[in-house]
Amino acid sequence: MARVIERWIKVCGKLVTESPIHIGGLTSNSDVDIVLAVDGQGRFYIPGTSLAGVFRAWMRECFPGDLTKQMWGFQEKEKGRDGNIGHASFVLIEDALLLESTQENALPLKDTNVELRDHVGIDRLWGAAAEQIKYDRAIIPCGTAFNLNLTLEIPQNPRPGYTDALDALLASLCEGEISIGAAKTRGLGKVKLLKKYQVKQYNLLTYEGILAALRQKGQDYQSNGKAKACTIPKLTITITWKPVGALMVKAEGEGIKVDILPLVSSVNQQIALVIPGSSIKGALRSQAERIIRTVCKIPLTPTPLKEPTDRFLEQVQVPLVENLFGTAAKHQQENKEYNNEGSYHKPGLGALSVDDCYNCNKMDFQQWQGVTQAKDGQELRTALDNTPIEQTQQAFHVPIDRWTGGAADGLLYNNLEPFGVEWENISLTLNFRRISESEWQAVIALLILTLRDLHAGRIPLGYGVNRGMGAITIEKIIIHGKGLTGTSLENLEIQENIELNFTSQGSIEILNADFLTLLNKHWQAWIECNSY
Repeated sequence: MARVIERWIKVCGKLVTESPIHIGGLTSNSDVDIVLAVDGQGRFYIPGTSLAGVFRAWMRECFPGDLTKQMWGFQEKEKGRDGNIGHASFVLIEDALLLESTQENALPLKDTNVELRDHVGIDRLWGAAAEQIKYDRAIIPCGTAFNLNLTLEIPQNPRPGYTDALDALLASLCEGEISIGAAKTRGLGKVKLLKKYQVKQYNLLTYEGILAALRQKGQDYQSNGKAKACTIPKLTITITWKPVGALMVKAEGEGIKVDILPLVSSVNQQIALVIPGSSIKGALRSQAERIIRTVCKIPLTPTPLKEPTDRFLEQVQVPLVENLFGTAAKHQQENKEYNNEGSYHKPGLGALSVDDCYNCNKMDFQQWQGVTQAKDGQELRTALDNTPIEQTQQAFHVPIDRWTGGAADGLLYNNLEPFGVEWENISLTLNFRRISESEWQAVIALLILTLRDLHAGRIPLGYGVNRGMGAITIEKIIIHGKGLTGTSLENLEIQENIELNFTSQGSIEILNADFLTLLNKHWQAWIECNSY
């Protein structure tokens, strides 16, 4: 027997990317390791299945119980509390096409300024690029838009909460609380629903209502006005900083006159220097691993008989660090050497997200093109003087031949070194939903110790950090809690904009002595349970 649908609620709007985004597709380009999804007409898009998966996972976190199953459907083997043997979803989501702009009536794009991001793993033993851990990823830049078309079917005699859950979903999208796609904890996937979206409802139990639905002339939907964005328990950490000298991340391509260019990215139709969230997160993770290996006396020993990829993944399997930064699911395995209670490995998405960091003064595409297309030194200098990064210099490097003591033949190269660049704040988010509540304090302690080392200048960022580049100075670290009311960390929400201070001796000042005592207690208890 067909199920009876009482009415439709249809949502039409635009999702605007607030960071670059990657939705993976089938590999069809031998020049790119991880390509973007395209539809049958070659247009970039987000499959409806991807959106449905993200929205369903969000609802499962925010609305515990059977409501998610009832709205989004479930398999027969997932029998509900009422004995229902399963049904199809009541939420229908169309594929979201990439649009030419955020304006109304924008057309889908078949091509856009797709960017490439290089990724490389660092061998923890040698400090150099790990073997076979290099890949690139195609991304769609910040400031582009996708159309959103969602339909909620309301059955007869629905369970309470259908429309409330929809209202909360839309409110959360408008607040930018839901990320989409790959590498969501490494600077990608942040989207926001433009508030000019339309919501119409159609009555399907009357002849007039069915005609109106066919003619797409629905009535305006009126929410109850009580919907609020569903906020996950989290900490946001804002770091005000500046470089000491030259700082950049190396781009994959090169210019005509310049061999090594700083990485740039498109931001709302402009060009900016960028430090990817993956680069910042990798630097923080490496230092966090040193801290845990030191306090727990965990050795880092080479295993030459293993495949290069397995060797690298074994190096980064460090307890608590995996909770904070994430780990590869396929390498979940029991390891009783570190924990008598069994494996500490918790594969999956890390709790810490790091946003891309851009320089403050953006430039036009033509200005940056003038730099990359300069044919000689004078033309390059003129082009740089025409940009907001005019203090950037061309630096020349040459290896020395160890036999003759002169310049090594054919190894001269040059790169642009950005000086005097003002950068936006570094933004971190700690999602407590991805950590067991029993480990909240230990994870916070590890993160604060890592930030202490960042503040002390022990963690350089970007390219050439062993050759005088990448040093930074921290001016201020502000912590703000959200969604923590009723938890052991609610003081982090009650007191807004908590400043994290470190003395010259490395002592930590945050909130009050009682809170530090609590963190120290859990930190010491965790170390005792996980020492090698």
